[in-house]
Amino acid sequence: MADSILDSNRYQQQEAAAQLEENAASRGTSRGSGRTGIIWTPRFIISFGVIAILWLSCAGVIAHSWLNGYRFFRSDNRFLLGQTALLLVVWAVFFFVSRRSWGKLAAVFGIVWSAFLVAGVAIKYFVLPVDGSVGIYLDTMSSVALLGAFVCLSLNRVPVRRWDTIFFGLALIGSILLFFYRFWKFPEEARTLENMEAVVSTLAIYLSICVWWLRPSCWRFQPGPALLFGMVAVLTVMVGKIHSHPELVFFFQQTVYLVMLLGQLRLIQGELKQ
Repeated sequence: MADSILDSNRYQQQEAAAQLEENAASRGTSRGSGRTGIIWTPRFIISFGVIAILWLSCAGVIAHSWLNGYRFFRSDNRFLLGQTALLLVVWAVFFFVSRRSWGKLAAVFGIVWSAFLVAGVAIKYFVLPVDGSVGIYLDTMSSVALLGAFVCLSLNRVPVRRWDTIFFGLALIGSILLFFYRFWKFPEEARTLENMEAVVSTLAIYLSICVWWLRPSCWRFQPGPALLFGMVAVLTVMVGKIHSHPELVFFFQQTVYLVMLLGQLRLIQGELKQ
């Protein structure tokens, strides 16, 4: 009888101890979830979605209206001018909020990239159609500036691993070899400065994709910027391949600027959160 009473008491004590452990675990979980709730990523994702929906909706309406020749939408360059100017302003904001030298240098390259875009669109909007060589020059300089911005951003707050060092070495050597291969493949009469600039522009865009998507450290430490900025380069390649459809070019140019804006906002949010 006494043994059964002792056993029941012991069982009740064990049950009470288990209950206390469960309560402590639930309190720890709730505190942990409370700490997680402090991070405002969900609100930021909602803002991303709202900006993307509004931007793409407006881009579709503008492209459709421009294609149908409505009076206010006869010039596509006025809208592209406003969007590229917005990107330039956001790059300037990122320059001031960035705390590291790689981030500031990336912002400088981004400002240069946006300035070349603004210059190209402004020339088309305020002046008669320009010479093709001027457009190729602006495209080349903007592509090189974009590559510089992406290289600096991919090194900002990211530890450099062994593969990163190997990648940049291979990218440099491979780019030089590809450039000379394309140069010798051109017929002698086609080895002009404009064609060489076009090759440099193409190499810079493809390298921009590789800088983000072929380096695991970028996906590990900056998955959001890696996805968004890689998509900027991919969409830029797509825009270059659909010249026969001006309405698609117009729409996808606006999409490129949207994805770039989202990437910029993600960078600024990361800097403010530090």
